[in-house]
Amino acid sequence: DPKGAGATVTGKNDHFKYHPTVMSALGMCSRIFITHDPDDPFLDLAAKQVINDLPTVSKDKLSIDYYYWYYGSLALNQYDGPDSPKKSNKYWGPWNKAMVESVISLQNTEEKTCRRGGWTTMDRWAYTGGPIYTTAINVLTLEVYYRYENAFGGSKRN
Repeated sequence: DPKGAGATVTGKNDHFKYHPTVMSALGMCSRIFITHDPDDPFLDLAAKQVINDLPTVSKDKLSIDYYYWYYGSLALNQYDGPDSPKKSNKYWGPWNKAMVESVISLQNTEEKTCRRGGWTTMDRWAYTGGPIYTTAINVLTLEVYYRYENAFGGSKRN
C-alpha cells in the first residue's frame, strides 16, 4: 500500500535503527535484474536515496544492518560500478568505501578462537540465524564485485 511507504518494519530487535532506504535498494535490484534498463529513471532516484544512508557503525552498534548493506552494495555496484555501462562511480564509490570500512571493522579478530574471521556482532535481522547469518551475509556483501555479471551487459570480473 503506497500509504505505508517509508513506514518502519516492526518486530523483534526494534531497538536497532531501521533503514527505510533498504526498500530503495531492493527496488533497484528488482528493476535492474528484471528490466535490464540502465536508463530507468527510478534507478537514479533510488540511488540518491541509498547514498544518503551510507553504512556506518555507531558507538552503540544499533546502526548495523547487514541486510541493507548487502542489497545496497549489490544495487549500486550493478548501477554504476566498474562493470556497469555507466561506470560513473558516483554512487558506488562512496558506498563501497563506507561499506568496506564498516564490514571489515566488525570482523572478529580474536586470537585462537573459532569465531576469528567471522562476524559475531548481531544486527536487526540476526535473531534467527545468529553468527551463521551475519558471517554469510557479510561474505556475500564483500563479494558483490564478483558474483554476477553486470545486468546491463557489462562483463563479469575474473
